[in-house]
Amino acid sequence: MHVGLVIQDRLFGESVASLLTYVGGIRVDVSADSIDSILSTAAGQNLDAIVIDEPSLKRTPRDRLTSLKGKVRLVGIETHEMSGEAPVDAIVARNAGGESLFRAVRGGAAAAGRARSVHEPLVPYGSTPTLSPREREVAQLVAKGLPNRRIASILGLREQSVKNLVSTIMRKLRCENRVQIALRLSQPDMN
Repeated sequence: MHVGLVIQDRLFGESVASLLTYVGGIRVDVSADSIDSILSTAAGQNLDAIVIDEPSLKRTPRDRLTSLKGKVRLVGIETHEMSGEAPVDAIVARNAGGESLFRAVRGGAAAAGRARSVHEPLVPYGSTPTLSPREREVAQLVAKGLPNRRIASILGLREQSVKNLVSTIMRKLRCENRVQIALRLSQPDMN
């Protein structure tokens, strides 16, 4: 997948490029100050998606954005409240996680013909996160200190599936490592 970036804040643009490339495995081919600058380059001719920030989106003529529909996927990064009428395929909040951005760029969260926000559902601060029965089962085995390979053999899953479940559990429980999962499960609100 080949992506172009139109982001005014240089530091933020470099961060998005690094996130897409090194974490998401998405190639950033070109970065410029406008969509037209990107499309005028040779690399811009073969783009699958363009990630554009809110200031650049507001600066770009609406008819120019509309003319790109179907040719390249447009992903808007909002800082405040972006209009639902913005002619983009997906909108991602500037402070949303990397997975939201990856889904938006790859096209997994777009509704046909209109932009759809890809924000993850917000959980009120202090509320207890909800784990699915399978996630709870994996979390309990992680809390016992079992490695992913052993958990996979016990539950009859692929090791990669267990890795994915552990990542989801860590995100939901706001844990940074397996020990924190064990400590979080020992808390009374998790029983």
